[in-house]
Amino acid sequence: MIKQLLILTIACIVLGCKESDTLIKDKLVLIAQNDLESAIKELPKKSISDSAYYRIVEYRNYSKSTFTKRAIVEYYFLNNVHVKMVRKYRYEPSSRKWDRYFNEYKFYGLDKKHK
Repeated sequence: MIKQLLILTIACIVLGCKESDTLIKDKLVLIAQNDLESAIKELPKKSISDSAYYRIVEYRNYSKSTFTKRAIVEYYFLNNVHVKMVRKYRYEPSSRKWDRYFNEYKFYGLDKKHK
């Protein structure tokens, strides 16, 4: 029994144990919450919306290079300004971390729903 556990542990270390999709997405949610808080912290209170939030608009498998997941998150936090922050992330399983590789601000129309 101990020998089997040792072999399993070594195999897991050498081959890399896979994380569950739920755990990977939970990490993304924490990063998105943190990014929203960081963006808000830098602004004067009067320019921050009372209903600041983010939306994960894309979350999918990704097979470029060493990355396995890709996500796009939109952040809505400005008061009376129709601008959203868009960030793209990709997940690298070897480091078990999300990498933020794209950031931009975009206008969104008054007639378009963003919620």
